[in-house]
Amino acid sequence: MPPLLFDEPYYIEINEARWKMARRAIDTLKQQVPGGLKTCADIAAGPGWFSERLAQIGLDVTGIEGRPELIEAAAERVPRARFVQANVEIAAEMRALG
Repeated sequence: MPPLLFDEPYYIEINEARWKMARRAIDTLKQQVPGGLKTCADIAAGPGWFSERLAQIGLDVTGIEGRPELIEAAAERVPRARFVQANVEIAAEMRALG
């Protein structure tokens, strides 16, 4: 698969900064959730950049994305995560995910 727009250095730099903050929040949640944090939904997962990091720290990840080409890219990049196509603005689609 050819590189995606989201693979440009500009986007990676932004993602790295976001991940630094997200990781702190996740570590806090892991301590506060009874039984520990085990699952995570990556909304607007894109090509799976965050899903990959979430899976690497041991979470069971479901990536939700509206564009089929990004679902395909994410599933290829992060085989240990689950990716589904859904429009998060449509309540019925989100309910169908469980």
